Formats: sequence, structure tokens, C-alpha cells
Amino acid sequence: FYTQMHEFYIDLCGFCTGNMFIGADPINYLFFKTCPYGQYRIAENYKGLVDVVYRAYPETARNLETEFEGESLPDDVKKALADDRYEEKFQIVHAVWPQTDVDIGGVPAMFPFQYAYFASAGGMTAGGEHVIEKGGFFEFPYAVARWSKDSGEKYGRGPGIDNMPDIKTLQKQEKSILKAGQKAVDPPLDIPPGYRTAIRTGPAGLNFRAQGTEGIRPLYEFGANIPIGADLAEQRRERIKKAFYNDVFMLLQNIQKGQMTIPELMERIQEKLIILGPVIGRLHHEATGPIIERSYGILARQFPPVLPELPEILVNQDIEIEYISPLAKAQRAAEIRTSMDALNMIFAVSEKIPNIVDNINGDEVAKDVWDLSGINQKLLNDPRTVEAIRQQRAEQQQVEQQKADMLLAAEVASKAGGALSAGATLQ
Repeated sequence: FYTQMHEFYIDLCGFCTGNMFIGADPINYLFFKTCPYGQYRIAENYKGLVDVVYRAYPETARNLETEFEGESLPDDVKKALADDRYEEKFQIVHAVWPQTDVDIGGVPAMFPFQYAYFASAGGMTAGGEHVIEKGGFFEFPYAVARWSKDSGEKYGRGPGIDNMPDIKTLQKQEKSILKAGQKAVDPPLDIPPGYRTAIRTGPAGLNFRAQGTEGIRPLYEFGANIPIGADLAEQRRERIKKAFYNDVFMLLQNIQKGQMTIPELMERIQEKLIILGPVIGRLHHEATGPIIERSYGILARQFPPVLPELPEILVNQDIEIEYISPLAKAQRAAEIRTSMDALNMIFAVSEKIPNIVDNINGDEVAKDVWDLSGINQKLLNDPRTVEAIRQQRAEQQQVEQQKADMLLAAEVASKAGGALSAGATLQ
């Protein structure tokens, strides 16, 4: 999963669209495959969600024999296998679409999505002469994420596209700097006639010339300013890094290394997350969420079961996914900062209006901050334990108060007794 997810993120940042296939595996239960950009076409439903994928890709005869039943393969694939041409590639089209769009027959209605594998020589068209396999999926098997997109667009746009002018300009700058450096180190030479042997420019090279012949010299005075070119290239390189949010991830790396505290991180990253927030939200909605749901669905249908039995309290309940990545934690840290700022404002006003604090539910504030911090919930006491602790504390305070009252009463009685004795003597 991690290697495929790395490829997915590369496509997402570079081409601004990433596509991962999540399938069932008889040995490892799950397998993941990032589809190269350009191999597939997508379509959205009326909600703007991708629910159709046509993917055309080359596959070797050996892999086709491993993945599908031998009898279902096209004749040209069977012939390649018979002739031991195992690495010969064939064009395959994998199409997935909603059950309600087109019924290809033979797929039970319980599957929300149908699929078919075609052997096709027509690229992305599904009009192949041979259907290798058809069936259905309980969940949409592709997770297609876009970095961002404009209204009416299907494919994504983002830093890889928006910064293409800077990227191409930097490549030209680097090419110019490289040429200038080569000219400075190994300049073109002006060689007058009169040399008796081939010119030797290597170490300890000996060159023989006729008497009166001028020596070898550079063709022209080299006047290029390499440091300025390097500085300009570095400035453009930094612009590209910032466009790809490199500074944001460096901040996250600093907190992981212990070079920055959480309050410092929240202060620096809050403004940047406002810009990056929509991207993270879209990534959760279109990529990580569908991957988790599809993976859980496959594992839950395994027999014998591979997952522990679902607690009764969670049966038929909607479960919210909570992410614990450094970027997700940074987002929650920004939310904590906002909550703390609001509480500080209320406490400041409470100096003038004390009753305003009555609006704050301390227990809920503590639970919310703990939840946003992403710390293990097992470290929190359950409500019964909290109630028992508070009851014990109240009883202890009551005992202490009774002791204090008894000491005070004894002190008052002692003083009163002394006063009465003094009064009797005076009489």
C-alpha cells in the first residue's frame, strides 16, 4: 500500500489527478495499484463524484494467464503462451460503471457497479472483440482524487500545472548555467596555423609549433556571470518549492524532529493551512476515505473472517474516519489554537462580567481539546470513573471542612471559657 500510495501522491502533485485501484487478493486479501496518468478516462455523476473509469493498459501474456482463467483469454494471447512468448504485451481495457447505466447481462443486481475486461486493439474504446471477464463490485474500486478543479472540469489542476511556466524557465536557466560553466572550464580555443602535431589539451600534453607561431589562446574573453545566473535559478527554485507547499511540510518535519513546539507550529502553519485546507478535504473525500471504505468492505466479506466481530453498539451505525497523519494533526492543532483563543477572550471578559463563565461546559471543552489533539482516548477516564473521583473528592472536602469546623468550634469554646473565668475573678 505504501509504495503505491507514494506513486499516487506523485501523480496527484505532478499531474494533479491520481487514480488507485483497490482489489481483492486471495493471499494478502488486498492489493493496490496506482494507474499511470494517461491510461484512463473518467466520468462523474450528477453529484460530481467519479463513478465511471475506462482504463486501457498493456499487459503481458504471463500476467494475463495468472490473473484470468486460461479459457477466457483471446486466441492471440493463448498462442503467445503456447509459443513461450510470455513477455509479449497486449492491450487490455478495464471498464467500471454503475449498474444503472448499462446492463451487460449476467451480473447480479446486488452489485452497485459492473465491470468488464476487454481485449482491445482500439485504445480507450470499449469495443474490443473479446470479453475476458465481467462481474460486479459492491464498492467503486477506483479512488480518483483531484488536487483541485474548476467548475465543469473532470480532471484536476494544481501546482504541477499552474507552475509549469516556472518549471520550464528553470530548466532553461539551468541549461544556460551548465553551458556557461562548461565554457569557463573548457573554453573554445583559437589555434593559429603552424602546429606540427594534433593539439593536446589534456594534462602534460606537449604541442610542437614552428618558430614564430603564436600560442594557443581562448577564442574570446569569457564574460558570463555564473553567480548571478545561479542566484536567479535558486530564486525560481524557491518559488517552485513554495508553490508545492514545501515550506509547510518542512514545518511538520521540524516538529517531528523536536525542533519546534506545538504552539510554535500552530502559529506558523495556521495561515498556510487555510490555503491547503480545501486540498486536504478533497483528498479525504476522494482518496483516503474511499480507499478505507473499499478496503474495509473487502475484508469484512472474507470467509473465514479476518476482522474481529463488530461491537453491537456499532452495528448499522455511521462511523466517522479520524486521520492521524502529521498534516491532519497540524489541522487539529490549529483548531485547538482557535478554541484556546476563544476561551482566553471569555476569561478576560469574565473579570468584568463573572457570570459569563457559567456558559462554558468544562467537561465538553476538555473532551473536545483531547479529541482534537489526537491522543488515545483510552487515557481518558470514563464518565463513571470521573463521577467516582469527584464524589470521593467531595467527601474528602466535606471531612476536611468538618475538621476545620470542629477546630474552629474548639477554639471559640476555649476563648469563651477563658473569658468567663476572667469575668468571675473580676466580680
